[in-house]
Amino acid sequence: MTTLSLFLAACTVDARSGDYRCEGSEQCEAPRSCIRGWCVVAAEPSDAGPGAVDAMAAVDATPPVDAALPCGQGCTRCQGQTCVIECDLAGSCPAPVCPPDVPCDVRCSGDQSCSGGVDCSAASSCDVLCDGDQSCAGEILCGPGLCQVDCDGDLSCIGDIDCSGSCGCDTNCDGVGSCIGDISCPFASCENGGECTRFGLGCNRC
Repeated sequence: MTTLSLFLAACTVDARSGDYRCEGSEQCEAPRSCIRGWCVVAAEPSDAGPGAVDAMAAVDATPPVDAALPCGQGCTRCQGQTCVIECDLAGSCPAPVCPPDVPCDVRCSGDQSCSGGVDCSAASSCDVLCDGDQSCAGEILCGPGLCQVDCDGDLSCIGDIDCSGSCGCDTNCDGVGSCIGDISCPFASCENGGECTRFGLGCNRC
């Protein structure tokens, strides 16, 4: 094994983001060194051995934690071209923003998740599910595409829902005390009992 290989084998990759990219060791804070474009921390000699992970292999195998998925930045996963944003933990996703020009599926299933609202104004279409209690407390902002907002959690969607510029919009406020804010539909004819429907006259232009 070469000297370089021994050195790499004695290194472990710390939790990384774009802040740990480097072009030279002078860009890395001690005790990190710049190896193949990443600042890595040298392990104690006792940590190295036959089972030690090669630092370069770890870098190649694990993408940076802030790397955007093919369907866009901020997505939990891609489902075909659709950006899926999963907010299933309590208080998760303070204010999710959908990436532009792709369909977006935001699932606020954790209690008090998406508390700052949901912005899918740049998405080509948007499906927002607020089934956690007190989820989606801020404004839900739809874009010009088809927008579906389901407020199933108790006291969910207490902020405004704006789909006034959408080509079609459906809202469903089934949770106890849900949808106490203003709901803006594309046209007056698209209002149905205080909610929006895309099945009214001229309400489905998608």
